[in-house]
Amino acid sequence: MGEPWQFVGRHAERDSVLKSVTASTPRGVVLSGAAGVGKSRLLREVLTKLDRSRFPYLAAAATAATANLPLGAFAEILPPTPPMGANPTLLLRWALDAIRAHGGELPTILVVDDIHLLDPLGATVVLYACRSGAATLIATHRSETPVPEAISTLWKDDLVERVEVKALDEQQTTELLGKVLQAPVQQASATRLWQITEGNALLLREVLTSLEGTPELTLEHGSWTWSGKLPTDPALNQLVDERIGRLEDPVRKVLELVALGEPIGLNLIQRECGEGPVAQAEDSLLIRVVEDGKRQNVRLTHPIYGEVLRHSISVTRAHKRRAQLAELIESTGARRRQDLLRVAVLRLDSRTATDPSQLLRAAGLAFADLDTRLAARLAEAANNAGAGFPAQELFATAVGLNGDPQKALELLDEAAREHTSDWEVARIAVARSVQQMTAIDDSDPLAVLDDAIGRVTDPTTRAWIRAHIAPERMFYGFYEDLDKLLADVNADPYSSEAAKQFAVTLQLAMRAWRGEPMAALRAIVPMERSSLSLIPEMPYLSNSIHYTLGQASLLAGDVIHIQGAPDQPEFFPVLEGQQVLNRAQALRMLGNTRQAQRLAQGALGHLHTGGRIFLPAVYAELAQCAAVNGDGAAEDYLVEAERTLTRARQNHLPWVGLARIQVDASAGRMEAARAAADDLIGILRRNGFSALEVLAHHTLTRAGLADAETGDRMAELASKVEGPLAQAAARHTHALLTGDVTELKSIVEEYGRLRLTLFATEAAAQAYQIKPGDAIAFRLADLLGQIEGVQTPALNLGMTALTERELEIADMAATGMSSRAIADQLVVSHRTPDNHLFKVYAKLGIAGRTELPARLRLYKALHTQRPS
Repeated sequence: MGEPWQFVGRHAERDSVLKSVTASTPRGVVLSGAAGVGKSRLLREVLTKLDRSRFPYLAAAATAATANLPLGAFAEILPPTPPMGANPTLLLRWALDAIRAHGGELPTILVVDDIHLLDPLGATVVLYACRSGAATLIATHRSETPVPEAISTLWKDDLVERVEVKALDEQQTTELLGKVLQAPVQQASATRLWQITEGNALLLREVLTSLEGTPELTLEHGSWTWSGKLPTDPALNQLVDERIGRLEDPVRKVLELVALGEPIGLNLIQRECGEGPVAQAEDSLLIRVVEDGKRQNVRLTHPIYGEVLRHSISVTRAHKRRAQLAELIESTGARRRQDLLRVAVLRLDSRTATDPSQLLRAAGLAFADLDTRLAARLAEAANNAGAGFPAQELFATAVGLNGDPQKALELLDEAAREHTSDWEVARIAVARSVQQMTAIDDSDPLAVLDDAIGRVTDPTTRAWIRAHIAPERMFYGFYEDLDKLLADVNADPYSSEAAKQFAVTLQLAMRAWRGEPMAALRAIVPMERSSLSLIPEMPYLSNSIHYTLGQASLLAGDVIHIQGAPDQPEFFPVLEGQQVLNRAQALRMLGNTRQAQRLAQGALGHLHTGGRIFLPAVYAELAQCAAVNGDGAAEDYLVEAERTLTRARQNHLPWVGLARIQVDASAGRMEAARAAADDLIGILRRNGFSALEVLAHHTLTRAGLADAETGDRMAELASKVEGPLAQAAARHTHALLTGDVTELKSIVEEYGRLRLTLFATEAAAQAYQIKPGDAIAFRLADLLGQIEGVQTPALNLGMTALTERELEIADMAATGMSSRAIADQLVVSHRTPDNHLFKVYAKLGIAGRTELPARLRLYKALHTQRPS
């Protein structure tokens, strides 16, 4: 990691700076931002793209060492010998003359890194250079640091544009991690690294350096996973120490308590530490007070402070602080649901946990919150403290979902020898079936549940087991049996409320597939909250709710709902499979296909251990994304999707079938794509899965393979399938078949309102192919600018690649320059520009100059979609 990091995520900012400083009337730019945010990296990237033959520049770097030396930062760019005995005024003029003379007749660009560290005379030189037009400025500035008055005058007097450089967002951080580590990063790990560094590139680099070569960062199944632990690293500790500074003991106590217990109530920390130290920590920007409903909570101002403090504090001191925090929270009555969980964890970590019922309740809450690692820790402690069978079962379940199904089965076998009541037999059977379903390829989980039904006599317990047989029926693709079983569970007077709610979630999933995604969505959303109290009895109810929520949202075309869903758990492979699948599908439809591919790729490590049940669908999504991205790995992903589609994963067959159509179409195998679609459509129609059938026909439409039969069937489906996606897809098919460009343009805007940017782009491209024009060319170029490297059949517009010289001349001509003016600027024959332009027109498929601006913009937008 010692090499310079690749540049990611700030191409728009880079291009904006370049455009500003190279314009016919140039304007300087100051890049302002927090320390470590990446200002200097952005500056270096600007300079690499600057044509020095046309825009010569002088680069200076101000430092703390030069801050007190007159013109010290400019020592390397000014002539070696200043005028003898010069006073500041003469030095100022001498420096300005030298800067002005550097470019000769060309405009000079003055580059200053860390402009806030300039000495007063150097700052004045910069001000006068900008004011007089001697140079155009590009500079970086640390926003939290005061600057000389001459520098602040630059933006106060509007002599330069001050641009705020923000921290990397989650997507940019994930992309950067993948490039630095040369492999995708599991999404939960990437999210956690982004959270603790808050997108600060310098901190991210130090964190990765501390993890390099340690067992905390591992490469499995082609993606990196971070354990969540930071090893002791002197460089990272020193960086944080420099920011925190030397602390008095009372203030350090505040920071330690907040680091170990955040968020913590303001009144609690004041009661424990006193108002003075708390105020001092806040004034020093080490903590911040945030509103949480009616409470005021205290957090550290930067997550990395907590990571370093938690790892640097001694074991005995940490135990003492955690025990203090537990007592503080207990003193308030621990009324909130999360208070019980926090107290139990603090007691466990401080070695003061003695109440088995408290540990067991907390373990159940952790499981309900989808944190299976914490659930396993708490359940094991509860079992060791004597909580009995419930703790044993929960511990085994969590262990299996954490990636060790064989150990889970051994623990369950051990429990089965001691616990033989109906309820215990049922719980063990369901836990075993879950382990087999999620982690073992050749298992038969239905046999386990059928055996338990035969051994149990209590009717309520039998109803509870039947509710768990239902999802297994769905996974096997036994949809008729599933419908009957779900109806029986709901009608059974012995079914508990939890069992009935579990059945309802699966019924809603089937309704979504069969054409009622909107109704399913309206019914499932309230269940996210209303069913929380039922999870202890029905632990997998949460999984089923999230699965149905994702399916209904996608089929309704409500992808924004998926993007706004709660973050995926830090580690829960089964649910991660569901959420990764849903989010990747949504991102692809939004046009963020490369992000979708990274997300799905990063999940594979966890899914191979505890979430194998979702492998076919996730591999299918990878195949779809790779196909539309022009990635040759699409075929390999599809092979894996079909290989992992075992008898107990047949519910993923529709997604694998859709991937087959897309992969064949993107590879140009149109007859194979049509045949794959016919096979899939036949299966979907037999099962009545109308909403899924819409997607199959729509995939044909997007690939240009729709025929009259497709159009008739889509019109029929649109009359009975709910949601804007089905309606828009049917209109799309009809407009394409009839060649109705006006309707296609309307469909483009409808997809735009739904944020389905991939579909909007393809529809715009199809409209352009039917009837090229400036308006649709500009619109298509705009849409291409919103998506990531997409290369689908619809986007093959037949534009031949331009040479570098052709592109240069076309750019000039598109701005209105005459051929003679172009020739004069390039110092070539007056006939040369016209000769090149004739070739440009032929390659772009246009008649002349009037069409050039729109087509050239479209060409450039298409060109950026091709891999470099």
